Amino acid sequence: MWYNVVAATQPIQDAIQRLAGWTVLFRRGEYLFVTFGLFAGLAALAASVWAGWLLLAQGVPFVEAAALLAGCLTGHLVVARAFLLPWSLASLRSRPLSTLRTVEFASWGGFAAIAFAVGLYAWLSDRPMLDLTDVTVRSGTLGHAIGRLGCISFGCCFGRPTKVAFAVCYHNSQAKAVRGAGLQGVPLLPVPLYESVFLLALFGLLNGIAFAGAAQGLPTALYLILYGGARLFLETLRYDDGGDKLGPLPRNYWLSLITLASGAGLLAALMPFDGPSQPSLAADWIETLALLPILAASSAVVFLAYAVHRGSLGRW
Repeated sequence: MWYNVVAATQPIQDAIQRLAGWTVLFRRGEYLFVTFGLFAGLAALAASVWAGWLLLAQGVPFVEAAALLAGCLTGHLVVARAFLLPWSLASLRSRPLSTLRTVEFASWGGFAAIAFAVGLYAWLSDRPMLDLTDVTVRSGTLGHAIGRLGCISFGCCFGRPTKVAFAVCYHNSQAKAVRGAGLQGVPLLPVPLYESVFLLALFGLLNGIAFAGAAQGLPTALYLILYGGARLFLETLRYDDGGDKLGPLPRNYWLSLITLASGAGLLAALMPFDGPSQPSLAADWIETLALLPILAASSAVVFLAYAVHRGSLGRW
């Protein structure tokens, strides 16, 4: 029985292993373009197209939808990079230029930037915040799932060493698991793959209940609860170098707990539900397709930001 399971998953494991060896997409002179950037760009495009369709279906004007999506795609890059700087204060003081040239992003920073942009738009437009956050989580889960596959190629967010059959090994010296942790050839838990599969399932769940007429805010609350809980569990499987603790727990544990608690609080605030919302499926796909040039250009910026390294991996 166990042999059959291993044999059935072997093609998947082989594909993941090939992806783990594809750290560099291509080179141009002293510039290296990493494969992670390709997945980040594709994630941005897929999520923004889905979000654009949902926003237009809610009656958001074309220009406002385009501005919001382009702003989220490009603006989140700054906060995703700056988010990790407080953990590099010593090197910022001693080697500021060298530290700022490090290519390093945090998904939590991106989440915070997008939440701020959505909140600002809700305030300026006087649109219901929960309608906008529902759109955000219903589309963001798709982009996040695609992006996590890029983590496998870059060798980041990797799991603990393991003896289980379904593992990933990094033999490429350019992979972060090798460059940063010296884990060349060591079987590791493929945590980014676990997260990607979970996020795809969550994408289906959130959109399914929304199209079925879920109450306003329910997709947001469920996302916060389910993703916060899942992320907390996945953090226990990740390799821990002990470098990002806040008190007794690592930074990502705290953020996962805050996400989970926020979702539980929102769910309690929404009860009792007043009844289902009225989901609209009447968005004009022609108008949605008209967003593509703007979204493609913004996604190209995302690709370049995450892909470009200069001289060596990990440096601008």
